[in-house]
Amino acid sequence: MSHIWLNGQAIAAENFNNRAFNYGDGLFETIAVTGGKPRLLALHKERLLADCSKLGIVLAEPAFSRELSSVLTQIEQFTAQPGKPSDGVFKIVVVRKGLARGYATPGNLPPDCYYCWYPGSNPQFVEQSPGQVQLCKLRLARQPQLAGIKHLSRLEQVLARRELGGTVADEGLLTDQQGLLIEGIATNLFLARNGDLLTPNLTNAGVAGVMRRHIIETVAPALGINTRVQPIPLDTLYSADELLLCNSLIGVLPIARVGCFELPSVELGQRLQQYLINQQAN
Repeated sequence: MSHIWLNGQAIAAENFNNRAFNYGDGLFETIAVTGGKPRLLALHKERLLADCSKLGIVLAEPAFSRELSSVLTQIEQFTAQPGKPSDGVFKIVVVRKGLARGYATPGNLPPDCYYCWYPGSNPQFVEQSPGQVQLCKLRLARQPQLAGIKHLSRLEQVLARRELGGTVADEGLLTDQQGLLIEGIATNLFLARNGDLLTPNLTNAGVAGVMRRHIIETVAPALGINTRVQPIPLDTLYSADELLLCNSLIGVLPIARVGCFELPSVELGQRLQQYLINQQAN
């Protein structure tokens, strides 16, 4: 039997002995909710199931869908009450089950699923002034087996975000060990060149975001914009027409400056931003 102390006080061992706490062994999704309804839920769910499969976490269907539907119904009922905010952030955290010490994974047990509702954080897509970013010193590790997955081990992002302390930057840009542009700290990125959108190949590092996929598969085609997924050397940034960032909470944010460098335009980013605003209204 294990004994655990928190700040010198004994606590129940089950509050400590889980694989998320000890190893970051799990995944998460962060979903915007507007008017009591989750946005891009199908894409979030599809990514979560795919990422669980990559890590060997058995998230069984259709039981998961029934459980998720039940929780979302409860959130919709909460938000329908007078005076309750109907906008917020819904987070799903899936943790591999197992209390034993050591890295070895237990048998194919169903994982623990945590559902978190953060009301009133207002993740509405709105028209935003062009932002400013800076290039982070931290470089992302290259690990193809984890690339694309939104796993719980976010220490790279924590350290990168610390670099922004005391600056006016809205976000930081991250490269990998080979100097390829990968993503923002909490965003994916697109460069615009000659009317086309380029976004980094994420086979070795980075998170394959839901909004990034939505732009590639739905938004850009609807606007007649070609997109290409390819390796992007950092120098390409300084010859691009535009830089825009995206995630499922902010939609699209056009970027005006990278450090002291000013981007030539924000026009295409503003078009995508307005499309998402209009789509949300419908």
